[in-house]
Amino acid sequence: MTETWLSDPVTDRVLVFPGYRLLRRDRPAQPGRNDSRQRGGGVAILYRDNLNVTVLNITSVGAACESLWASVAGKGHRSTTVGVVYRPPSQSMSDGLSDLYNQLHASLSIGKPTFCLGDLNIDLLRQDGPGVRRYLSILNDLSLYQLIKTPTHLSPSETLLDHIITNVPDLETSIQVPSEPIADHLTIIVRAPFRRLRHRPSPFSMRPWRKTNWDALCLQLLLADWDPVYREVGIDRKVAE
Repeated sequence: MTETWLSDPVTDRVLVFPGYRLLRRDRPAQPGRNDSRQRGGGVAILYRDNLNVTVLNITSVGAACESLWASVAGKGHRSTTVGVVYRPPSQSMSDGLSDLYNQLHASLSIGKPTFCLGDLNIDLLRQDGPGVRRYLSILNDLSLYQLIKTPTHLSPSETLLDHIITNVPDLETSIQVPSEPIADHLTIIVRAPFRRLRHRPSPFSMRPWRKTNWDALCLQLLLADWDPVYREVGIDRKVAE
């Protein structure tokens, strides 16, 4: 859940119904305000109480992204890494994407199936929109999939701001975006099995470097036009260019 708007006076017992528990990270206090808090923000994870859940030490740098990460496991199943992230629109897009990259990289280093859900305020219906190109490049570089393809925020115009990011392939058919809103944003749903993550082998090409003239190679690299490489998105397209 993103934008919970929760604060210290609101206790968990008034929020959670039987059979569930709540992890939450409220927006921290903002110095200089009379109420000592900043309105809005906050993230939380609601989960069944028969799951084994442990908070992970993956934190946001500054206030670029508000986030909460946890290891989740059912009885007899391998654990899965689950995160919820909210990037406030008031925060720098560049700082937000750098923060998101660091968090995704840290979560993947755990080596488990990973799911990151949340409102990133990046509209994927606009391919030329702010931050979209760099965001897609980050996902490609980390071998991640973004599963939501339909609008998730309908007013005043349709936008795709709420994303599900994962390293588990072939989940497109398990995605749901119910059309009845319960808030400003539609709910996004993914149904995923707790299964062992298997890395699919992929072919690659290599060339021998034993007889390379390194001086000539360095000179060629210095004289080359690198602009087409910089413009491409993703390591494979950069190499092809």
